[in-house]
Amino acid sequence: MKKFLFLALIFCMVLPLAACGGKDDDGTQTTPPGQDSQGTGDTYLDSLPSVDYDMYEYQVLCTTQTEGFYNVTVEDQDPVSSSVYERNAAVEAKYNVIFKYTSMDGNTTGKDAFATAIRTSCQLDKGYDLIVGQQYYCLPAATEGNLHDLATSQYLHWDEAWYSPKINENASVNGKIYGASGSYIMSQISYAMATFYNKELWDALNTGDDLYQQVRDYEWTYEKLYEYTANYFTDTDQNNAKGDGDVFGYVYNAHGVAASIAASDTPITTRNADGSMTILDYYTTHLVSVFEDYFDYYNNSLGVYRRSDDFGPAIMLASGNAMFACAQLGVMNDCTELKNSSYHYGVLPMPLYDEEQSEYFTYTMRWELFYVPSNADLDRSTIILEYLNYTSEKYIIPAYWEEALTLRAADDEQDSEMMYIVRDALWYDFVTFFNHEIPMRDAVASQINNGSTRLSSWWNGNKDILEANLQSVLEKYGR
Repeated sequence: MKKFLFLALIFCMVLPLAACGGKDDDGTQTTPPGQDSQGTGDTYLDSLPSVDYDMYEYQVLCTTQTEGFYNVTVEDQDPVSSSVYERNAAVEAKYNVIFKYTSMDGNTTGKDAFATAIRTSCQLDKGYDLIVGQQYYCLPAATEGNLHDLATSQYLHWDEAWYSPKINENASVNGKIYGASGSYIMSQISYAMATFYNKELWDALNTGDDLYQQVRDYEWTYEKLYEYTANYFTDTDQNNAKGDGDVFGYVYNAHGVAASIAASDTPITTRNADGSMTILDYYTTHLVSVFEDYFDYYNNSLGVYRRSDDFGPAIMLASGNAMFACAQLGVMNDCTELKNSSYHYGVLPMPLYDEEQSEYFTYTMRWELFYVPSNADLDRSTIILEYLNYTSEKYIIPAYWEEALTLRAADDEQDSEMMYIVRDALWYDFVTFFNHEIPMRDAVASQINNGSTRLSSWWNGNKDILEANLQSVLEKYGR
C-alpha cells in the first residue's frame, strides 16, 4: 500500500514528542509509545501508553443513525452488537474509563442542532471527549477553533490497518487534519459500495472465469463487467418492458453510478508539491472516457436496471433477479431478503476502469468522521481513540464479516478477502469533506443518473466558481 505523504509529515511532527513521558491536563501520568513498562509480547500493544484514568467518564457524541456501532450497554445474541459491547468493555478495562454516549440526528434534518451541540460543548469545562458526525456540519467547527488538529497527536498510529489511508490522506489541509476515519467509524464500512454476485446464476453462465483471481490480478474491470452483464436480460413476464420481476445482469441504485466513477481513479483535486491544491486538472481525457463508457452502460444497456431504494439491488440479487448487484456491504447484515435467500452470493470490489489502473477505490454512502473538540484533553482523547480503532478492527469487523458469510456466502475465505479489499480501498477526495462548499463529489454521477451528456458544458460553466470555492476553503482551514 502506498506510503502517503501526510503520514510521513505526521511522523516527523510527532517524533520529537515521543522521546519522553508526560502528563495529561488532569495530571494523569502517561507513558509514550514504545516505553510500556510491562511488555505483552505483542509489538503493537507494547507500543501503547500505560495509563489509568481512574473511572473517567469518556463522553462521545454520535449520530442516531449509527448509534448501534457505538452505544451498546447490554451484551445480546446479535453477533455485531455483542462485538460492539466487547469492544467497549475492552477499552474501558484497559484505560479504566466509563463510556457515556449521546446520540443526535446525524442527517440533514439534524445538522443545525448537531453543530450547535459541538459549539455548546466547547464552552463547557467538561464537554465531549470525542465526536462522530458527518463532515458537512462538523468540520466548520474547525474554523471557529472548536476542533483539535489530530495531526499533532502522537498516539494515533495512522499507518496501521485500522485507519483508512485513502480517506485520511485527503483530509489533510497543509498538514492539519481535523476529521479522520478508521475502523471505529463502522458506518463507512457498512455503507461501502461493493459488487455482489449471485453464485448460482454466475455458475450457470459457465464462463470459466475466476472472479476472485481477476480481482487479485487487477483484471476485474469495466470491460469485464460490461461483457458479463450488459446484455444479460430475461423478460420474465414477457411484457416487453423492464421491471422488478425480470432477470438482469446488473442492478444498482443512484449511489451505484457514483461508486463506479470513484472506482475508476478519477481524483477531483490535484495536490502540488508545495501543498497547494486545484480542481482545474479534473476534466481530463480519462474522465471523459469514464463518463462516456458508464453513461452508455447505465443508460443504454439492456441488462442493466436501476432501483430507487437502497436495498433494492440486494433484494433482486436475493430473489434471483440479478446476477450482479451494486450495493453497500451493510446489506449482508441488514437486508432480510438477502439473509433469508436460498441463493448464495459473492463479494467483489467495484471494478477498475481498465487494466492500466493499479488501485481499487471504494465509494461509501455515509460521511461520518471522528473529531476531538478543542476543549478536550487531546492526549487522553486520542489514546482512547487509538484503542477504539484497534479493538473495532479486532472485534467488530470479524463479527460483521462472519455473520454475513456464514449465512449466505459459499466461499467464506475468498469473500472475506474481497471484503477487506473493499474496506482498505475506502476513499474520499478532498472535496468530499467540503461538499457543502465545493459541490463536486457526485456531480459527474448526477449527469449520468439524469441522462445528461453535457459534461463539458457543466465543467466550463462551473470550474472557475468551484476553484474559487476550493481556494476559500483552503484559506479557512489551512491557516
